[in-house]
Amino acid sequence: MIRKITLLLTAIFITSLAYSQCTPDFTYKNVGFYSSAGKNILPDAIIGVNYNEVVTFVVPKDTMSFNIDSVVLKSVTGMPNGIVYSTASNTVLGGTSGCVLLQGKATGKPGLSKVVLNTELYITGLPTQNYPGELTLNVIWPVSTKESLLINSDEVVIAPNPVKGKSTFYLNNKIKGKVELRIHNLLGEKVFSTIHFAEEINSEIEFDASNLPSGVYTYSLISDGSNSIGRIIIAQQ
Repeated sequence: MIRKITLLLTAIFITSLAYSQCTPDFTYKNVGFYSSAGKNILPDAIIGVNYNEVVTFVVPKDTMSFNIDSVVLKSVTGMPNGIVYSTASNTVLGGTSGCVLLQGKATGKPGLSKVVLNTELYITGLPTQNYPGELTLNVIWPVSTKESLLINSDEVVIAPNPVKGKSTFYLNNKIKGKVELRIHNLLGEKVFSTIHFAEEINSEIEFDASNLPSGVYTYSLISDGSNSIGRIIIAQQ
């Protein structure tokens, strides 16, 4: 029994070690920080989609007057929520290449992130020097497809409708993304709009109609690649 447990723990340790390792891309010869997208830039991270990217950093062999002993990776900061890093070795000798593996699923809102590899430069006889590497990462929503639209007109439910005060738009969405709700009166004038980030499936948008007069209005739910248009009745009395 003890032997089986030992073998199981060993297998888990080996699997975990293999998972966290990365291999530098030795095609990069010049000093700097690189990914498959190029120097100082990372491929886009799509929210909710697996991300797996190796960052290679080429360490200089020397400065103008001194040989470089090593570069030590201290941390990686600025990553989107849901993305973590690992490395086979934190210490990389001067004149060689190291790597960091970025993995996970980005969560939260889209936007640009500045991922920073915080490293320190060691030279014999000199104080330690900061040697950070910055890479730009763009976090984006997934692109809607015909098979998987964020907004499906047949799935949208408004309750209550007619509206007395407040109502809720139930999107019944199956994917995540940005949705804009617009309300127009019958003259075509926009009387209400809001941007909603559907960060969960079956997302909801609250609509407060208490300041609008009774009548018939049109609504539009707009997202990338899909939209829904319909009517909503406001009955304040």
